[in-house]
Amino acid sequence: MSMKMFGRLWRASFWQDSWLLKLLLLFVFFLPLRGVQIPIAVFGFEINPARLAAAGMTALLLLVLAMDSRVLKKFTARTGVRNPFVWYLFVYFLLSIAYYYLLVFAGETILFGADEPAFFRNWKGRPFAQLLAWVTYGLVPFLLIQSFAESKLTRRRLEKAFTAAFFLLLLFAGVQVLWYLFARSPLIGRNILEFGKDLGFVTVLGVPLYRANSLAGEPRDFGTFLVGAIPFYLATRFPKPARRQWGIAAVAGAFFLLTTSNSAFLAAAAAGVLIGADAFARQRLHIRHKHLKAAVVLALLLVLVVSSTLDDVIFQRLKITGSVIIAQLRLGVVQPLAQEQTSNVVLLYYAASLPEQPPHLVLFGGGYSNFITPVSGLITRYFDRTVEQSGIPTTDTFAGKLLVEGGIVGMTIYLLMFLYMLILNSKLIAALRVSGDAPGQRKARWLGYSFIGFFAANSVQFSYFYFILMGLMLGWLNAELRQVTTSPRSAPPLQPSPV
Repeated sequence: MSMKMFGRLWRASFWQDSWLLKLLLLFVFFLPLRGVQIPIAVFGFEINPARLAAAGMTALLLLVLAMDSRVLKKFTARTGVRNPFVWYLFVYFLLSIAYYYLLVFAGETILFGADEPAFFRNWKGRPFAQLLAWVTYGLVPFLLIQSFAESKLTRRRLEKAFTAAFFLLLLFAGVQVLWYLFARSPLIGRNILEFGKDLGFVTVLGVPLYRANSLAGEPRDFGTFLVGAIPFYLATRFPKPARRQWGIAAVAGAFFLLTTSNSAFLAAAAAGVLIGADAFARQRLHIRHKHLKAAVVLALLLVLVVSSTLDDVIFQRLKITGSVIIAQLRLGVVQPLAQEQTSNVVLLYYAASLPEQPPHLVLFGGGYSNFITPVSGLITRYFDRTVEQSGIPTTDTFAGKLLVEGGIVGMTIYLLMFLYMLILNSKLIAALRVSGDAPGQRKARWLGYSFIGFFAANSVQFSYFYFILMGLMLGWLNAELRQVTTSPRSAPPLQPSPV
């Protein structure tokens, strides 16, 4: 077989039902379950299936690019709609890494973990490890999903992979609740058979129910995932969602409350504000009779929840945590509860101290993967800890990490990437309105709400879920614009306006 014929067969398999698509589907499925680890006893070390799929997918893509340069042209083509701020952020990360090493050579950087021998575990090498994680978890899946999502068939398969993980997590949450209800024993952990890690329970109408957790035994991960996953699930119901779909969404909402996670509630509040602002901007808040009935039912359910002892858990947790953090910020005296959240609370101190920081630090940050150096003095001053005692080389929030490491410039690029996606989502809805696709418009709105939810969830934890939504939106929009362009009876194609 000649190399020319081999390359032709490779290209055909690549864009149809290739290993690359299969790996991408595995990644999309395992990303919500990223806390699951293959036990150490199996291979001698832990393996994260999502990371394994992402690494294999990236390696295979590089092999494809090496064998066929036309694949690269497909990703970099200027036809259709792209989000240029994704690439701007990538380039800025590269410049920020170079800036970080300049600080290292100048002796102005704290080398956290510098004694560790492995290059990727050594703090000097962490910028490349963190960039590799962002590329494999975010950039490469985004490009692949965007490309594959232009096909209706593969787009549906991507959606099914993600919703399958959604149902698996809901099923596990239900098993946890029922198991505790009847056996009075927790059932959580990275391994489903791992018992004994009791995170407490809540009492609803006198019935003790266990806190809903992810497979890794983390309520925050599960709660923040649901903030974006619920509207994503409703988006997959391309026609109008039926009662069964709304019922599943209601069950997921109940499990969200059972997480009693402050972080998840904060993400939900932020997403609610953004979604409300988006709906208000579209001026489509029409009050209908059926909506009024739904509001009455929801109000009655809220009354039942508040009248139960669930409010004692949720609101007291929020009240206590909030008051302790406020006291920590106002008095500067070590508060034990706030000290448990040092990496997050120190972000508030850093934001408050920005007027006192050097201009170059405010604008460009401390360099990619250099979170600890700009905040080390704040940790010592306000938490009475050394850097080694704090044990926090980074923070839980991607946005907070970017503010400290990338400065206002990096944060601006990141926010423009988000804003540009909302603009493109509006373009998608407009294109579907022109084509008369009412179910498609509903789906596009729910996808937009899901994207906002995952983006808000990323404000309280590291998450690349919204890259999946970005890819699906752009792939779908490119397909719609191509159809509008080729249809003789359609209006002229819509072009994205600059931000």
